[in-house]
Amino acid sequence: MKLFVVCAAATLLTFIPAAARAGGADRDGRSEVFAVAKYFGGDDTTTSILFPGEQVEFDDTPGFGVGFGYNFTDHLNVNATFVLGDSDWHFGLDDVSTGSESSPMIQMLGNADWNLLDAPLTPFLTAGAGVIMFPDSSLVGAGEFNYGVGGGVRWDFAEHAFVKVWYRADFFGLANADYGLHVHTFNVGIGFMR
Repeated sequence: MKLFVVCAAATLLTFIPAAARAGGADRDGRSEVFAVAKYFGGDDTTTSILFPGEQVEFDDTPGFGVGFGYNFTDHLNVNATFVLGDSDWHFGLDDVSTGSESSPMIQMLGNADWNLLDAPLTPFLTAGAGVIMFPDSSLVGAGEFNYGVGGGVRWDFAEHAFVKVWYRADFFGLANADYGLHVHTFNVGIGFMR
């Protein structure tokens, strides 16, 4: 987590000293592609798969991927992200370990971002939904509905380039779990518009 925060801060501090371009944003009608780094904070739930009241813990997980988007206006961006990671799960009953497993993690989301300002540097709100999958997991289920909301800052620091940093609260269920997971995610994206 600390490494992610340091990288996000370094990214912002690298670009912020340069003055933002004067005038309004120039996003309307432009498509974009971006790389994304995402940090999933862990959470836990309970299940009755092996033992009644067994605890299931999802460890903190970094993920990396790509995004593709289109700016319908200078304010509205619709995008899709595809993120891969390697998740670790731990199972226990009254502080006694009953097992653990690792599984690749695949998250595919469709998102709508609303840039609050018609400016190169703008805060934005985001919401989206999709699926999160753990294909090698025998206990947590292969694929689940995933949705989330959040906000951040976007900076179009050059005519064809941008960086954005955002927080997002993600929610998803697990097969056979008593209740779903709520994970805090921290994201950094850098990309190109055309």
